[in-house]
Amino acid sequence: MVGARGQPLQGVSVIAIGSGSDTRSGYELTDQDGQFMLRVIRYAPPPTGDSSSSWVRAVANLGPQESVDSLLVRFRVRPVGAMPDTLRVVITLDVP
Repeated sequence: MVGARGQPLQGVSVIAIGSGSDTRSGYELTDQDGQFMLRVIRYAPPPTGDSSSSWVRAVANLGPQESVDSLLVRFRVRPVGAMPDTLRVVITLDVP
């Protein structure tokens, strides 16, 4: 998570939200380097193939105004106990 000048943002709330109620994650906060990790859980098998998509939503309350942005990501669905899919997502928020 980075700000308008490319600086890492700490304390930004991040969540993955799927289409419908079958895919979601818990809220996480970014660390001092702007990094975060989400574990996305799908409660139903994907309709086709072994992939799914979800919106990664970031909310920053780091100044007088709230800054919000989202990014649609696609990932492979892995069975419980298997090595999870790993993605790198960079969201730039309008925070000076």
